[in-house]
Amino acid sequence: MKQFIAILIFMMCATTIVYAQHTTDTTVKRKKVLVKTFTTKPAQAIFLEGGGNSLIWSVNYDRRFTNRLDGLGFRFGAGYFPLGGSNLLVVPFGINILAGSKNHFAELGINATVVNATSKNKANPAESKYGQLDFTGNKTNMVYGVLMGYRYQQVNKKGLQFRVGIEPILGKRIDDNMVIAITGHIGIGYSF
Repeated sequence: MKQFIAILIFMMCATTIVYAQHTTDTTVKRKKVLVKTFTTKPAQAIFLEGGGNSLIWSVNYDRRFTNRLDGLGFRFGAGYFPLGGSNLLVVPFGINILAGSKNHFAELGINATVVNATSKNKANPAESKYGQLDFTGNKTNMVYGVLMGYRYQQVNKKGLQFRVGIEPILGKRIDDNMVIAITGHIGIGYSF
């Protein structure tokens, strides 16, 4: 027991001496650290997206809420294309968050898409399906998605923006039951 107390006292004294030596140095200079994701204005981008909650394709606008490239932002867009016996007008929109540094970011988001289907043949509408999702006839549907992906975008520079990822989407079948589909998306655009 005496040895244990002696070792404990020795360790306390040694720690005090080391601490005292460390705190006597007042000439330590601090480096200024700048986070590379700050921007001079909120980052914006226009991009063409294929797949995901755009279904086939759409042109989109993306903007950050603050002067940081990482953090919260929003996107909205529009696309028009034929699908089976219908013409579809899609309007995707959502909120996303970027996490990363320099030019490489993980992207997570929640999206919704308004899908307006117009039948090409009003008298006898032909089937219009995207996987199990049904857009036959003249109707407006909502498709919901959760975005998970990667984004390349330069900080404080105009230029290339690239996005890729997967997106589970939720929509209605012809029997009005909800169905989940896993889709991929890819986007390329210009950031400014």
